[in-house]
Amino acid sequence: MKGFQSGKNHWNWKGGKILRRGYILIRNPEHPNSCNGYILEHRFLVEKHIGRYLGKHEIVHHINGNPRDNRIDNLKLCSSVGEHLKHHYRKFHNLNNNEKYRQCSICHKIFKLSVSNFHKSKRSPYGLRYQCKKCHLNYARELYKKNNEKSFLR
Repeated sequence: MKGFQSGKNHWNWKGGKILRRGYILIRNPEHPNSCNGYILEHRFLVEKHIGRYLGKHEIVHHINGNPRDNRIDNLKLCSSVGEHLKHHYRKFHNLNNNEKYRQCSICHKIFKLSVSNFHKSKRSPYGLRYQCKKCHLNYARELYKKNNEKSFLR
């Protein structure tokens, strides 16, 4: 067959699954909540499990924090953003009595909140983002290399 081929006939077809920002999207153009013909796999699996479409206000939470782990026993349906945020709040604030913990925005490891563990990045458009010292040092080295290469080329 000559000419443009799409879907299963395309040479680069991967079964209708793509990966965006750590989440698996599946091709389902008939779905009422699809965007460009794709929907988030974890939302689709919960919809099939409960037997109805999810509302825009409903959020599916990954219990173990891995957005690629879409087993139904790892997914929890939250009725609102506030309910979803409670799961993340508990994760950081109830680890050890009242001590506060934060997650590195780059490596996603959890550290006790202290000046010795974190560098506060003030350049984030969302306010303060926490980066552990190791990740911040690697980021600063990469930025330094880029700036030196640019000045060398001038």
